[in-house]
Amino acid sequence: MKFMKKIFPILCISGVILAIPLLALMLYLSIQKNKTAPVTDSFYRELQKYDEQVNPSTAVRLLNALERKAFGLEARLSVLKRRRIRAQQSQNQQKAYYESAQKAVQDFPGSDTIALIASDALLMLNAELSDTVRAALISRADSIRELPQAFDLYALAGALSRPEQVLEIPKRSWKSERLSPAMERNILILQVLSGDIHRAAQYLNDVIPTTVSSQTINLAATFFYDYDDPARAGALLSGSTNEENTELQADALYLSGYTESAQNLWSTLTSAANADVRFRSSYNVAATTNSKAEALALLEILNADQRNTDHHIYTTILYSRFLEPQSALEMLNKAYQQSNAPLINLELIKRQQGLVPIDKSIADTWIMLEKYPGNESLYQWAAFYFDYQHAPRELNILIKQASYQGLTGSWIAVYQGILALRTNDLDRAEQYFNNVPEDQAPYQVIANKARILEARRSFNAALNLYEPISQQLNGTTHGAKLYYRMSRCLRALNREEEYRAALIAAVRNDPNLLFARVELQQLGIPISAIISPN
Repeated sequence: MKFMKKIFPILCISGVILAIPLLALMLYLSIQKNKTAPVTDSFYRELQKYDEQVNPSTAVRLLNALERKAFGLEARLSVLKRRRIRAQQSQNQQKAYYESAQKAVQDFPGSDTIALIASDALLMLNAELSDTVRAALISRADSIRELPQAFDLYALAGALSRPEQVLEIPKRSWKSERLSPAMERNILILQVLSGDIHRAAQYLNDVIPTTVSSQTINLAATFFYDYDDPARAGALLSGSTNEENTELQADALYLSGYTESAQNLWSTLTSAANADVRFRSSYNVAATTNSKAEALALLEILNADQRNTDHHIYTTILYSRFLEPQSALEMLNKAYQQSNAPLINLELIKRQQGLVPIDKSIADTWIMLEKYPGNESLYQWAAFYFDYQHAPRELNILIKQASYQGLTGSWIAVYQGILALRTNDLDRAEQYFNNVPEDQAPYQVIANKARILEARRSFNAALNLYEPISQQLNGTTHGAKLYYRMSRCLRALNREEEYRAALIAAVRNDPNLLFARVELQQLGIPISAIISPN
């Protein structure tokens, strides 16, 4: 019931990059830690004189003189801090700040703080990151011993596009010190970006028992939510008083099958302070409740507030689904005239099915696509609809138009494969299906790959694909068809008992599946005993 999928890696990296401006604080953090030489009273007196100076030209001359006398690291940091302030106030002083920082790097090559300041000066002088600047930042990051600061530089330089290299830097060990919560999150981000989800999950399993950081717990919950362990996400967020965390916990419980618990949490959030949380929670209660009266009452409240156009579109569509077809069409037509929203246009086409001829529904779909060119979600739905209506000509034209529009979603390869399969071009179909990334492959891709293996009489290999998705879709008509395909493979392998069990499962999932019913009758198994076993 979510409206938006959390784009967790991107948001996290944005947070890391936004932390870069805080580099100014390193001047304060490192003064006491990195003392290498005493600072004379004379230097401090001249520093105070500089701070009291209001004439810009005089102040610059004093600062130049101070830098010549700043022999120790503490003194140099004091000068650089003031150079940075001047550079922020005047673009003319940015070059002086950069040159001063570069000289400090040469004088104090082992100082992480100086390396960070030099990076900051480089970025201030070069607003755009050229390849040379990126290389310089990465080189400085390689030399920094402090992991969080190094990570920030890698992020800013774009080195996180090669996260596995950052994780394996031989100059330091991620486990060599007690990591801060921020660094715990940084490492998790790197592992997710590198594609090693199993490693990221194991890392979290190791970190969670010892962490006291609520931010790390929240990030872990989001990770498990996004990577197919919503039950774990819900458990981690249990007891949170944050409204957004409670909403995520409710969503996680719903996805884990605990609908009643999710509804209870959503109900508490229908009066949340956060308007978006309040809307989504009220919507979710309306969408999942068994009480039509409760659902309509909530939707009427939400519909009364039309300040958020997107919210109004969602509530209108859901409200219309509780109405009789003709009343629903009247409501949707009125809403469409007011909003011209593509989602309402799509809902109109869906609700007209069965009320208008298929040819008109297909024509209306084309008109919708012409109104909203380049809307990939609408194109993807149209592909599903044309395939569902067994309209290969329309589907073929649609795929070509999607290509002209510059659309590149993986759904295109899915339907190209389906079209090839319909013409019995198995090799071409397999090639298309193999072009669909595994993490984006719908069950149809796996099922059709199994059908190709079945057609090639590789029955055991086909069963290895059929079995997990048939269990996943158990209780649906799609599951029934998959169980029936399994029965064909099992019969070919002379596995009679399993063949009968697959046929029985097919009919239990869909009592109207004719071919399976006929075969069961031929085996002497009464249909009534299967459909009503008690």
